[in-house]
Amino acid sequence: MPNNEIKYVDLYYDHYKDTFEQIKGYIKRRNNCTIIILCLVILFLFQVDSPNLVNSIILAVVNKYIGNVIVEFEYIKPILYLTLLWVLATYYRTTLTIERQYSYIHGVEDSLSEAMKPFRIEREGKNYLKDDSFFLKLINTFYKITLPVSISFFAIFDWIYEKNNTVNSSLFWFNTLLLFCISIIPLLYFFHIHKNDLKGIITKILTCKKRKSRA
Repeated sequence: MPNNEIKYVDLYYDHYKDTFEQIKGYIKRRNNCTIIILCLVILFLFQVDSPNLVNSIILAVVNKYIGNVIVEFEYIKPILYLTLLWVLATYYRTTLTIERQYSYIHGVEDSLSEAMKPFRIEREGKNYLKDDSFFLKLINTFYKITLPVSISFFAIFDWIYEKNNTVNSSLFWFNTLLLFCISIIPLLYFFHIHKNDLKGIITKILTCKKRKSRA
């Protein structure tokens, strides 16, 4: 291999390593967002079951980190909804970035493998896609189906609770707007990653209807 080609491969491989390091950083951010989302959802569920306990915890946290202040608990929930909405937006933006980066790094591996024949680089490309273990499938199902659907159902459930318990009508409609956004973001992601499957299902349904109408 000529020196200029060796230099090209070295630079490209450094770029490959830097890209993978970026992916690891995005994965870490996604995992942190996942933990925050789960903690917030659990907090909301506890507030439905034991509102006094949750209010006591919030008051203790506020007194510790802010000081001895008067807390209007009816305004705490919109703040928590806004926090959940912001974390959700960050989570799904990061998730989509990870997916794009993985698609990109697969192409980089193909180019490097072509330049370095017969040696092939497949650590994050074909080798990753070949891993069809039960655990990996379970994790993918959690991130791509269970989590988005659960968050949307949670938002609907919490809206029903707010409708039956919120006295301030302006606050209720503000919470309704936030909960709508919280429910729609995971669903948009769900339909985005499953759009090809959904198109296939719709095509099959339309094809069956055409066959029946002709019959």
